[in-house]
Amino acid sequence: MPIVAVAVIAWRHCGFPGSREDNTDDRSIQAIKELSGPACDLLSRLPCPCHQQDAIDPSVSGNVLAFATQTGDVVVRPASGPDVPFPDASQPALSGEYLAYVDDQGIRVVRWQDGTEVARVAGPDVSRPGLNWPNLAFVQRGADSRRLIVRDLVSGETKRPASVPLSVDLGRPSLRHGRLAWHTVSRRVSRIVVFTLSTGARRAIARTKIGRLSNPSLHRGRVIWVDARSGVTYLRQASLTSNKRRNLAKIKGRSASYWTTSLAGSGAYMTRWTIPSGAAAIYRTSQ
Repeated sequence: MPIVAVAVIAWRHCGFPGSREDNTDDRSIQAIKELSGPACDLLSRLPCPCHQQDAIDPSVSGNVLAFATQTGDVVVRPASGPDVPFPDASQPALSGEYLAYVDDQGIRVVRWQDGTEVARVAGPDVSRPGLNWPNLAFVQRGADSRRLIVRDLVSGETKRPASVPLSVDLGRPSLRHGRLAWHTVSRRVSRIVVFTLSTGARRAIARTKIGRLSNPSLHRGRVIWVDARSGVTYLRQASLTSNKRRNLAKIKGRSASYWTTSLAGSGAYMTRWTIPSGAAAIYRTSQ
């Protein structure tokens, strides 16, 4: 079957998240695979919004995508050539030729094309890396608090933009173009915060007492995040240089939700959970 035809079938079965044709299920994906045969492997590299099954935690840098599998590995998918796997790894963060991820010894930073280790932050108390080489952001858990740390892996300079009690969720940071974004979620309020590394200036991009704001991602002058409230989950986008805001995607109902995100010039990527089954997939939507 021609690739164009397979793409049309996939588009109709996958749809954009939150669209009228957003009716992806396992039977639909299996039908596409059986109908298209080997062409389905090539389809996974085309700009289908149903981008990768059984995957979470997208991270995009240029035209390269990294993600974690639900079986416990990290995969880097270049624009051409084979996937590059990293076994027993999670929470990937890409920046050009560099990849940060979490393993059983802490956070490891490598050149993903050949696996050469260039840096490590050791310890069981560090997680949730964000990378914009040479800066690495991560969350460190202490005895009574969680701290957000940014470390220059070349000079060793360290900043500590945020610290919260253990009762507050301090989310996976996004680090791009001299800015850092993260979420905090407590019982009373949730926030999306953007911090400028050079000046120390910070601003709350969004705040609510009635929903959960989480998992922001930055790209140049934009930020996206997940907003879940009253049985509806939105993927929202805001400009950092104007008052422009828009919704990129929406899910109605409590059986599915968006989770981690990544923003690039090519589009916005997000993990979509199917809550009853625990299945997850990475979707892409235009901006």
